Amino acid sequence: MNKPNSGRPHLAKDEHRYYGKNACLALWKKRPQDLIRVYVRADLEHEYKMLLQDCAKNKKSFHLVKEQDLEKLTATMH
Repeated sequence: MNKPNSGRPHLAKDEHRYYGKNACLALWKKRPQDLIRVYVRADLEHEYKMLLQDCAKNKKSFHLVKEQDLEKLTATMH
């Protein structure tokens, strides 16, 4: 899901935040060069193994976070 960056001064003007497993994996598969940083729940790391390996290989920032931290970042519990 795309979330507008209004109210998020730390995002660049043309930067968008996507969240949800299917949306994020589809974005990565279609436009991997557009990823800036990735956040994954630490307990789900195994489900995103290929994405995280690709991030490391291409020097993209990624973070393994707790569930409540991811909820804060996305402003949703879904």
